[in-house]
Amino acid sequence: MSDEELGIDTSVRHERGQTIITVTDANTQEPRTLILEAEPFFAQRVIGSRSTVCYRALDGTFVVKISWRAVDRLSE
Repeated sequence: MSDEELGIDTSVRHERGQTIITVTDANTQEPRTLILEAEPFFAQRVIGSRSTVCYRALDGTFVVKISWRAVDRLSE
């Protein structure tokens, strides 16, 4: 099975010790790649939660929030 078939978020990858995420820019609809800080500044560690984790982009322009959501809910 592929990562996608297993439900793994393929927009986040790890290369040479860095966490990298590729997202679609809401203004241009173009892909945008961000290198994230190594450690999250927030991580929800509660069983039965959305497992929210927040990272800062290394360039300081973005904060990335990663969390689980129900299939029928809209993403933020």
